[in-house]
Amino acid sequence: MKRRTLVLLGLGAGLSAAVVVSARKTDRSPLAVLAEGERTQVETSDGAVLTVDVNGPEDGPVVVLAHCWGGDLHNWDRVAAPLVDSGHRVVRWYQRGHGTSTVGSEGFEIERFGADLAELLEALDLRDAVVAGHSLGGMTTQAFAIGHPEVATERVQALVLVATSSGNLAGSPIAKAQRFILNPALDRALAGPGGHVWLRVTLGKGATPAMVRATRDHFLGTPFETRIGIADAMLLMDLHEGRRSIDLPTTVVVGTRDTLTPLAHSRSMAADIPGAELVVLPSLGHMLPFEAPDRLVQIIEEASS
Repeated sequence: MKRRTLVLLGLGAGLSAAVVVSARKTDRSPLAVLAEGERTQVETSDGAVLTVDVNGPEDGPVVVLAHCWGGDLHNWDRVAAPLVDSGHRVVRWYQRGHGTSTVGSEGFEIERFGADLAELLEALDLRDAVVAGHSLGGMTTQAFAIGHPEVATERVQALVLVATSSGNLAGSPIAKAQRFILNPALDRALAGPGGHVWLRVTLGKGATPAMVRATRDHFLGTPFETRIGIADAMLLMDLHEGRRSIDLPTTVVVGTRDTLTPLAHSRSMAADIPGAELVVLPSLGHMLPFEAPDRLVQIIEEASS
């Protein structure tokens, strides 16, 4: 853990020598395996316009997938594709400030992300949904269930919280390496030949180069201002007390090599959320939608049955 953090921190000394290559914005990745579904837009109460992708049969069991900070709705492709193949209706969206979704007047507070999810569920009239959120998506899901319990009760049957946290991130690698991770010069290093290797530390044992490149591509495809705003919001976030009120079947999933939202955070979540189940995946890291798609599909299908 200490060595990995130092690798990130040590990047600062070599930034000036990085080869500068423009990052190409795209909504595809080396791991994209699902064709684009029906695209629609949802306007939130604070004026953000969210781009939503809906895939699968209209009468299928609903699964809603929320992506991570610096991520992309295609983060979920390897989970969404088999769910669609098995008859589920899968709803994904670009979180505010990501992809083609805009930022509303209320900015990036985590509670606002939860409100976005509530308003999306209502706008699309989704019911009996399983909501799975990865990292920021898991924070979004918690904030939704805490702040909008009436919508959660009416429209959601279960939650899956993947590689995420409820707060106390001030001492995490996100905070310790923040001045380098969020430095615009880092983008030039990441975009250079072999630059994706700097994000290898976010994945666990056995991660492929394609997984690391996809993580890099999505990060670079996210506006710098979005990354800064959300990082600040995550460091201020505290959902610990509120999560005790979550009244939905909940599964918490974490890899033992997750350095961004470590195992202890998931253990604490599972202990506080009434009736929550904890699933620990040995040797895996933070990017579980890439690293363990089959296991996540299994968990989501069990939650929707």
